Amino acid sequence: MRPLREVRAVHDADTITVYQAYSHAIADAVLAAGGSFLSARDFNPHRMTWIKPSFHWMMYRCGHTISKDDRQRRVLAIRMRREGFCALLRSAVVLDSRSNAPPAAVRVQWDPERDPWIRRCAWRSIQVGVGRDVVRRWAEEWVVEVRDVTPLAVRLAEALRTVAPGDYEGLARAVPDLPVETPVELPDDVRALLGME
Repeated sequence: MRPLREVRAVHDADTITVYQAYSHAIADAVLAAGGSFLSARDFNPHRMTWIKPSFHWMMYRCGHTISKDDRQRRVLAIRMRREGFCALLRSAVVLDSRSNAPPAAVRVQWDPERDPWIRRCAWRSIQVGVGRDVVRRWAEEWVVEVRDVTPLAVRLAEALRTVAPGDYEGLARAVPDLPVETPVELPDDVRALLGME
């Protein structure tokens, strides 16, 4: 049985991929600058940036880039250093809906995961809020590569119109390049901080 809280992502020994949705202006500027968020005029480093390792949770949040607001028209896949990801988690405050969270440079939120059809799952997916005190280090030191995966989001949305819910084989045929996310091994101290089993 899958644990209630588990970080799943596209990852390797050195990096982990997270996602965030942006406006056309920010996405175009970041990509034109070779992945530099701080070079994008409209990117606000004083605003918390929420990154998500789950592609399907990102699709739920941004409506596959086609059904939400203009600030979420583009989805960027951000490959970042694993050491930086763990550093963010170590300094995070885990948000609890039952109480007010103290100020924090990094925040973590566990939300119900979504399947490809955006159905709510029984287990949780992590979101990491990167605050203004650390966003510069995240952008300059830990971001390795940025790719535009908006076309993939749109193709997925189109496939879901015809692929029946739960038909994973049909979905794999329709969208064979969907990200394959596997559990990320985290140090014991990070797991304890995040309340993972």
